[in-house]
Amino acid sequence: SVPSSTTGINLGWLSLFVGVGSVILMPIISFVTGLIMAAIVALLYNFLAPRIGGVKVRFKEEASPAIQS
Repeated sequence: SVPSSTTGINLGWLSLFVGVGSVILMPIISFVTGLIMAAIVALLYNFLAPRIGGVKVRFKEEASPAIQS
């Protein structure tokens, strides 16, 4: 008999289902994980900001050129 060039177990259709399942499930899992992490960070910020003084942002005003009529 001629040896096969592939090694391991031939999974056939199972590999197709795993591939398609990964393409569908991984974005959903990533979205849910990101949503949970964003909620945790927001709660942590809202808990710590009043205690440490928050974040102060300054905006520099630039003089706008006079409009000539």
